[in-house]
Amino acid sequence: MKKLAVFSIVCFFLFSATAMAQKIQPLNVFPWTLSTKNVPLYPENIEQLCTTGIIDSRCEVNVDGGTLVTKDVPFSGTVKDVPFSGVATYSGTLSLPYSGEASYSGTLSLPYSGETPYSGTLSLPYSGEVSFNGELPVTASGSVPFDAYSKSGVMDLIFAVGAAACSPGIDKGCCTAKGNPDDGTVTLLCQKINPALIIENLSSQYEICEATTFNVPWTYDGMAPHNGSIPYSGTVEGTYSGMASYSGTVEGIYNGTAPCSGTVQGSYSGEVPYSGVVDAPFSGMVQAEYKEYAAADVLYNEGNVVLDCPAAAEVPTQQVTFRELVTNADVGDHIEIEATGWTAVEKTVASRIIVRYAEPGSAVFTLVTRTDKIQTVANGPFKVSLPGGLTLDKAGTYQVLFKVWRPNGTLAGQTRTRMITVVEQPSAQ
Repeated sequence: MKKLAVFSIVCFFLFSATAMAQKIQPLNVFPWTLSTKNVPLYPENIEQLCTTGIIDSRCEVNVDGGTLVTKDVPFSGTVKDVPFSGVATYSGTLSLPYSGEASYSGTLSLPYSGETPYSGTLSLPYSGEVSFNGELPVTASGSVPFDAYSKSGVMDLIFAVGAAACSPGIDKGCCTAKGNPDDGTVTLLCQKINPALIIENLSSQYEICEATTFNVPWTYDGMAPHNGSIPYSGTVEGTYSGMASYSGTVEGIYNGTAPCSGTVQGSYSGEVPYSGVVDAPFSGMVQAEYKEYAAADVLYNEGNVVLDCPAAAEVPTQQVTFRELVTNADVGDHIEIEATGWTAVEKTVASRIIVRYAEPGSAVFTLVTRTDKIQTVANGPFKVSLPGGLTLDKAGTYQVLFKVWRPNGTLAGQTRTRMITVVEQPSAQ
């Protein structure tokens, strides 16, 4: 049956000043049939039907950020090319130039103990502090806190599927059916339904997320600059020019006492001045610069948000039956006819519902049926109906009229009219 989807509960109580002056008049004639539709049941917050997730998230420390700090860090290794200038203790063999007197004839190898001037290079053991300006290997690690969200559970959502109709002043614990006269669809809107009105448990699930703090680890393994003193124990090399104590053997040709100028070799134990560079092993604490990272240096890339909503077929529905206005129908359809009027004071009211028929393409109407009713009504609206309804058994146009008479027999108000177009049902192929 082709029908226009509206509801019979609509009342026409808006009148002009002329209409209000009339004491009795017809209001509406309403040919209808019962219609049943599956109405989607949505929660109060439509977003509760959908769940969201985040994929491809990335959290890392920004190595270009951070704060440069100087701290003591442990170091163990060899420090190369450390400049050294000072007095070094030496014990070992020296080969020194000698100029003095000696009784000698021929080649002699003589013991000698005394002082001799020396100018040359020394390689001496050294233990103490040296200055260092360069890079040292540093290893450091830590973590910074970061606030994010994690899934903590799943909640069931139960839909209310039965409630009373809403009306002016009542907007809680009730439902309102909305019809669309253009496409015949109907939507049921429910507000704050009492759990006692739930007649069927139709549930859906959605995820719950809560704020969580994660500790993001960071590590640093590399070189750090150092400028300062470090302890050193090892060998230093440097030049020496001055007097040195010598005890050992001298060789030469000698016959008697004679001045001697040459090289003498012997062991030496004592202090010698030294200025130069040394390679020094070092183990201990050194001052080094490195970066510390805070929460502001954490880079967070949220990735992609995935929205998961149910398909239309997965949304719970409820069957709703309502009166639907009939303006188009097929041959064989059965309809009910109801009319309403209005009277200003209590009185006897005479009314008539008339149904007429015209063949397709004709403007000539013939009587199909009519019903007359006389009733006593109070101040306000009154209703009449066509007993047993009407079966539309022919293609063409059906005209439904409603008239009201005053007690003196004169027609009251304008006649209310509805037109119904009836067509043959297409034959099955």
